Amino acid sequence: MMRIGPLIALGAAALGVCWSCSGEPFEAVATGGSAGQDGGGSGGAGSGGAPSGGSAGSGGAPCSAPQELCDGVCVDLQNNPSHCGACGQVCPSGQCTGGSCVAVACTPNASEPCYTGPAGTEGQGLCKGGTRYCDAQGSAWSSCQAQTLPATEDDCTTFDDENCDGKVNEGCIPTSCAQIKAADGAAKTGTHQIDPDGTGGAPPFGVHCEMDLVSGGWTRFNWAKAAYAGGSDPLGQLLSACKPADANCRGRIPQAANPKQLMVRDLTDNAHAVWEFDGSPIATAALKALRDKAPACLKDKAAWQPSIDVSTEDFCGKGAEGGCDSFYYNSGSCNGIGGWGLMLDGDNFHCKAAFKLGATAGGNCGNADRGFLNDCACNNETGELYYR
Repeated sequence: MMRIGPLIALGAAALGVCWSCSGEPFEAVATGGSAGQDGGGSGGAGSGGAPSGGSAGSGGAPCSAPQELCDGVCVDLQNNPSHCGACGQVCPSGQCTGGSCVAVACTPNASEPCYTGPAGTEGQGLCKGGTRYCDAQGSAWSSCQAQTLPATEDDCTTFDDENCDGKVNEGCIPTSCAQIKAADGAAKTGTHQIDPDGTGGAPPFGVHCEMDLVSGGWTRFNWAKAAYAGGSDPLGQLLSACKPADANCRGRIPQAANPKQLMVRDLTDNAHAVWEFDGSPIATAALKALRDKAPACLKDKAAWQPSIDVSTEDFCGKGAEGGCDSFYYNSGSCNGIGGWGLMLDGDNFHCKAAFKLGATAGGNCGNADRGFLNDCACNNETGELYYR
C-alpha cells in the first residue's frame, strides 16, 4: 500500500496548516509582521510578510496631530521650514507659518537709516533722518522712527528752517531784531518791522534795532530821552504804541517774546551793560515786570550781576551796595516811594541803580527820577532798555 502522509503534510504546510504528531491539524504562525488594519497595521514586512503601507507601530499612528511622519521623523507641517505644508517642501526664507512659506523682506531684528521726506531736504534746517527696524520674523520693516520731515512753511516765531529749503523764515516778517540779525548778518542799526506774535496775531510794527553793540540783534522796548513824566506807570505802554522817533516810551517787552538777555544803555555816557535772564530771583522778577507787568518788591536777594559791563560810573553792577540784589516795580507801596517806579539797584534807594524810572526813595529825587548805569545823581541821564 502507498504511503501519502508526508505529501499531505508538505501541502498542508504550504497552506499554513500543520498536522500534529497526533494527526490533529493546527494553524501555523507566520514569522513576519501581519497586515495592519485598514492600512495602518503593525509595520513593515517581516521574513514572511509584505508591508501594508502603514507607519511603524503596533496598530496605531506614531505621530500626534498635527504632526505627520516625514523621513521617519514626526514634524509639524504648519511651521517646519523643511516640511512646510507637505513633506519635503523647503522654505527658502527659513520661515514657515500656517503651512505656507513666508517671504523675507529683511534680516530679522536688523535696523538701518531711513528718511521718507522729499529728496534734498534731509540734513537741511530741522529735517533729519531716522531709523527703521526689521521684525523678528524678517517679514516687514517698521515705519521710519525719529525722523523729522519738512513743515509746510517756516514758523515765523523761531529762527529755524522748518520747511527745510535752506532758507530761514522766507515770507515771514521777523519777530524780533535778533531774528533779523540771524537772517542777515549785515543788517543795519535803525528802524525795522517786526511781528512778535507771528502771522495771524497783532499787526507788525516798527522798532529800533541795535545791530552793532554786543553782536547786535537787540530790540529796544523802553527809553527816556527827555524829561520823565512823574506819576506815570514806567511800563504803561505796549511797544507797538510807541514810535521809534518818540522821545520817551514807557513800553515793555512783547508778551510773545522769550528773551534771554537785557541790555541797559546809558546814552549820556555812551555806556552799556548786559544781564542774562538766568532764572535767579531778581532776574525772574525783572523779566516778569518788564514783559508781563507783574508788580515786584524784592530787597537784598542774591545779586544779579551783568555779564558784560562797559560803563564808567560806580553802580550796583560793579559791586556797589553789595551788587544788584534789589528790584521793584509798583505804584508806590514798595519802600515808601509813594508813586509809580521801576528800579534795579542794591537797596531800593535812589543811588547806584542799573536803571531807575519814576519814583525813587531818598535823595529828594521825587517821582520823576531817571538814570542808567548811574551813581547817585537824580534825573540826570538819558538811556534805553533792550531785550534779545
